[in-house]
Amino acid sequence: MRPIYFFFLLCIVCACVPSNNSKIPADILFKNGIIIDGTGKEAYVGNIAIKGDSVVWMGSDLSSIIADSTIDCTDMVISPGFIDAHAHGSLKSVNQFTSFLNQGITTIALGQDGDSMNPLEW
Repeated sequence: MRPIYFFFLLCIVCACVPSNNSKIPADILFKNGIIIDGTGKEAYVGNIAIKGDSVVWMGSDLSSIIADSTIDCTDMVISPGFIDAHAHGSLKSVNQFTSFLNQGITTIALGQDGDSMNPLEW
């Protein structure tokens, strides 16, 4: 094999081998929070990294994370959004729903009392 081909083959192989020093980029790191993940497991202390609108990492060893900002969540609970299965409100007034977000509620069910907005009449 010619030396130049061997050199290119070696470069390709080295480029495909993952580095142990690679860091996971994140926008926000929530550090030392009490995590309730919604699976039914006991609450535990841990860290969560967010990039954009996605969770990119959860764990305890922070050596693999590089974050733009860090929020210390010691003695605070971190959990996914809550569901309110019996809410009252009108889709005509979006401002009514701010209080739900303030409580950590990200999903609500409307119309279960027989009064729904179907079809929508604005």
